[in-house]
Amino acid sequence: HVGSTVRVMASETHDRILATTSHLPHVVAAVLVRCVEEGLFCGTGFRDTTRIVEGSPEVWSDIVRSNTPALQTALNNFRRQFDAFDALVAEGDGRKLAEWFAASCTQRKELLK
Repeated sequence: HVGSTVRVMASETHDRILATTSHLPHVVAAVLVRCVEEGLFCGTGFRDTTRIVEGSPEVWSDIVRSNTPALQTALNNFRRQFDAFDALVAEGDGRKLAEWFAASCTQRKELLK
């Protein structure tokens, strides 16, 4: 009645999916907050991206400890993606950067279908 779809899956699959779609975004948002030293010029992108950090610290500590292996895999993938983007920034090719952002936008739309 609320529009959800129930899917039966192995616990390992569940842990992997939630590590990348829930736990990793929460950690990335928390790290982003810790990177900003002054909130005077924080805009809506920062606000929207970091909203989830306001969740219960105790709950998130438990989530991280209970799903550590899957979260570490997600963190390693994030690190590889971040490093690849960092290399694009260093290269300074506007066309490649635009293509990277466009591919990310397309991928997001596909994931959220």
